[in-house]
Amino acid sequence: MDMRSPKTLLAAILLLAILAQGCSSIGIGKEEKKEITMKVLASSSDFAKYIPLLNEKFPHITFEVIDVYRQMIREGIETAKWDERLVEIIKEQKADFHMDMSPEYYIEDYPLLDMAPLLTRDRVELNDILEQLTEDQIRSTGTLKVVSPTFDRNLLFVNRKLYRELGVAEPVSPMNWDEFRQSALAIQAKDPSVSGYKLNQPWFYAYNWIGEDLLGLESIENNQLMLNSAEWRELFEQLFEDTFKDTIKLQQTNLDNPVLINTGMFIGRASYLKNIINKNETPDDWAMMEQPRNPSVTWSSSVYLSTPLSIYKESPYSDEAWEIVKFLISEEAAERLTADNLANGFVTYPKYIGAGEFPLEPLLVKGSSKPLSSVQLIQPAYQAVFDAFRTQFEAVASGILPFDQAWNAVDQKINEINANPDNFIEK
Repeated sequence: MDMRSPKTLLAAILLLAILAQGCSSIGIGKEEKKEITMKVLASSSDFAKYIPLLNEKFPHITFEVIDVYRQMIREGIETAKWDERLVEIIKEQKADFHMDMSPEYYIEDYPLLDMAPLLTRDRVELNDILEQLTEDQIRSTGTLKVVSPTFDRNLLFVNRKLYRELGVAEPVSPMNWDEFRQSALAIQAKDPSVSGYKLNQPWFYAYNWIGEDLLGLESIENNQLMLNSAEWRELFEQLFEDTFKDTIKLQQTNLDNPVLINTGMFIGRASYLKNIINKNETPDDWAMMEQPRNPSVTWSSSVYLSTPLSIYKESPYSDEAWEIVKFLISEEAAERLTADNLANGFVTYPKYIGAGEFPLEPLLVKGSSKPLSSVQLIQPAYQAVFDAFRTQFEAVASGILPFDQAWNAVDQKINEINANPDNFIEK
């Protein structure tokens, strides 16, 4: 071919242009991605909200949602056998990707993909919150098997409007547990019809959590359960009189979205802020601050993953699942999650958090987790302790038993548990 010919030269230039464009219409250029069907372990109603966003970004992927609870209802499984059947379904289905339902929570040593090397390989830049979420996990386990595009944390909400109306000085942060209770009792003294404070956890969990995380007590020491010690009894008496009595009597288990008009303070998820904003309330009505804690407590409210994502290590589509995870933790996705109201908690990028007029500082303070105990109760022993507390103090709340008699029964049960070393196992 004579490249000096004008026609030949023009043809060569056109050919190079076509090659540069990667014109797929003639089969030249980037090959289209292969269509696949990916199994997702998730709530079908929750995951459905993500499908439009994921279909835009990954049009070649069809999602088959494995909703274990709906499946068990369809199968007519008795609730007493749900735990057993749930594990069977997870093992049978071998879902490629998991959202809000990590198999490792139900099955020990379930093969999940370690995403830490992938973050390094793909040079994924993490913001401060994502960095904290990943570093905490890598530090404690040596791997990164779960990540989340959203976070939440426990904070204290103070009903400023109620304090003003009752003429009581607002509490200020930081404060210890006694100062917190004194503030709650002060508004109750002004108006006995109001609640000093409310919690958003089931009462027995709250008892353990407040003791360990806010007061710095140990629930297990030297392979002995300490919930019957003098310090733990004092805390339980306080909580029982403050809030547990009514909760147990009414058999309430949780207060995720309580009515707080006549409540002075609320210890709960920071995402309760969304409820406040939706009611057009402002920082003049509510203050958001760090939880009360005793001086002996050296850790602060840690952030936690509110939309946990994980990948089945042996999935043939683990690469595609990783691309989905990488997208969902990106700033691009954060903007959409907020705009489409998909975030469970808050996205990790501050400019998309959407806190209205409320300051972001309480949300963004870098948390530090309480050191994990290396010993725990076996499940039957834990259940026996819970049952003892529940049955005894249901009777107290109903006026059938005096507090001391109920506590003695609980004390006896804990002593029985402590007498058997097999009730304690290494984590």
